[in-house]
Amino acid sequence: EIKADVSGIITEICIKNGQPAAGGQALFKIKKT
Repeated sequence: EIKADVSGIITEICIKNGQPAAGGQALFKIKKT
């Protein structure tokens, strides 16, 4: 489970399923609501 510090709508997923993510790398782009 991933929790965000802001509420909003996910507009883009920045990595593909199973792709490794580096520390500090964005996983999602969120439009604040």
